[in-house]
Amino acid sequence: MQKLKLSGGAASFKVKLGQPLASTDVEVSTGMASVNISIPQNAACEIETDSGLSSNNFDGFTKTDDGHYQTPGFANAKNKIHINIDGGMSDFKVNRY
Repeated sequence: MQKLKLSGGAASFKVKLGQPLASTDVEVSTGMASVNISIPQNAACEIETDSGLSSNNFDGFTKTDDGHYQTPGFANAKNKIHINIDGGMSDFKVNRY
């Protein structure tokens, strides 16, 4: 398992991930921040958000429940990316490249 943790108050993060291993975990905890995460187009990914007054833009994801998003085929994928976002007034984007 690989793990990446982003933590910051007033910050800007730009991260580009490669193909996931069996399990790749990304934890994001911010106050007022701009967070842009890029994942491979064919990567299986799940996003869980707990964000107050934040803007969320998750292109290519389907909302499965309140604060939960998944890429198509996530449940059956062998290698997965799990992104957990916790933030206040932030701008969160997850793009597929």
